[in-house]
Amino acid sequence: MVDTSIVDKIKKLLALATSSNENESTAAAEKASLLLAQYNLSLADLGPNQQEEISESGVETTPRYVTWKMILLSGIAEANGCNAMRNSYTGSMFLVGTSTNLIVCTHLYEYLSQAIERRAKYRKGSGRGLAYLNAFRVGCATRLRQR
Repeated sequence: MVDTSIVDKIKKLLALATSSNENESTAAAEKASLLLAQYNLSLADLGPNQQEEISESGVETTPRYVTWKMILLSGIAEANGCNAMRNSYTGSMFLVGTSTNLIVCTHLYEYLSQAIERRAKYRKGSGRGLAYLNAFRVGCATRLRQR
């Protein structure tokens, strides 16, 4: 285990690296980087600087279960350290995770679901039925989740 005085010194240097004085912050960041390399440490070894609260965020409410939307939401959540859930009574889909991850997941879900809908509308004009369009949406969401 590393001496706690070294860890404390690195933490203080990193705090000083956020100074408004450009020269001071640059020098502190360089010194912290040198100490990290010298003692073979990473920022994770310094311990958490603050615990983020776990919270939930509503994403969308649908009257019935929409398979492709839940596949997409759960894939995004899994990739970003969150959990996706759906309340079967209210129909609301929501995410559970840290606030930073919730923001990322929400924006990704909004963008990707709109992109899938745009692609489905583009294919709608070719005379295909609703079953085809739904299968297309499920396929898109499944493929995105795999990536």
